[in-house]
Amino acid sequence: MEIKIIRYNAAHKKLWNNFVTKHEFPFLFYRDFIEYHGDKFEDHSLLLFIKEKLAVIFPAHQYKDSIYSHNGLSFGGFLPDAALGNASIFNLYKNLLFYYKQAGFSYCFYKKMPLFYTKKLAQHDDFFLFKSNASLESREMNLVIPLQNQPKLQARKYRSLKKSENAQLKVLESYSWEAFWQILTYNLRQRHAVSPVHSITEIQKLANVFPKNIRLFVVMKAGEIIAGTVLFINQQVIHCQYIAATEKGRNLGALDFLFYYLINNFNQFPYFSLGVSSLRKNNQVNSGLIEWKEGFGALPFSHDFYKIDFTNLHFPNQVFT
Repeated sequence: MEIKIIRYNAAHKKLWNNFVTKHEFPFLFYRDFIEYHGDKFEDHSLLLFIKEKLAVIFPAHQYKDSIYSHNGLSFGGFLPDAALGNASIFNLYKNLLFYYKQAGFSYCFYKKMPLFYTKKLAQHDDFFLFKSNASLESREMNLVIPLQNQPKLQARKYRSLKKSENAQLKVLESYSWEAFWQILTYNLRQRHAVSPVHSITEIQKLANVFPKNIRLFVVMKAGEIIAGTVLFINQQVIHCQYIAATEKGRNLGALDFLFYYLINNFNQFPYFSLGVSSLRKNNQVNSGLIEWKEGFGALPFSHDFYKIDFTNLHFPNQVFT
């Protein structure tokens, strides 16, 4: 198999983006999303070709002696042309790893794409990671509602919704990013001593570039925003990137009201992701948060992080016989 590997540069932007579109990968793999904070990462993404035809893209950046896929994205991974057979994809995967090894890197920190994002529910890289002796470094719990199964709400959700209806709350799409970001930032600082991953400038920029994919929905009470969420909308997954409510919103059950509305208005999508419920620093599960998500019928999906040691990289002579 004639394989060519090229390190990404700006001249490949159109080719890269067309590949993302053709194979219906999540929108965060478009170069404008990857590069919105390009000053923070030294890009080392790769394009792999078979006989001059693009077969794989690999979003990545380098730091010291390691490759990361990709710390600026929620997930990354090895993104092949799904029309290829498993033996061909495995050969490409091996060549990618040896490329980085020969370039002098010692490790790859590999952030898998969660299963529910894959169009054909394929898990090529699970097998390949095993064959390259990758070690599982971390596993997060992502709570996801399979919308085609008509999820059933817990009884107390209906009681909360009744309270919200009596309070005459209203859900609408909003462009008041600054107002919501104030609520979000305050909540994150008070509860977790952290800030949003995106600054207000960054999220507004991204929303302007991807207006169909990044949308803000809020709950209003007498002209005041009391809760909201930022949705990242992909071909088959609605993902809640940020969720926040004021004290008034919490008292009125505004988030239950908001998500009941969104789940019913985006039910043409297969999955509605409520995000991870574990803390990356220590992998402890936030039991209150997970219980709230389970109340909407959400089920757990794994979000895995692996480490590949290039210094001890070898494969059996024959994997596919």
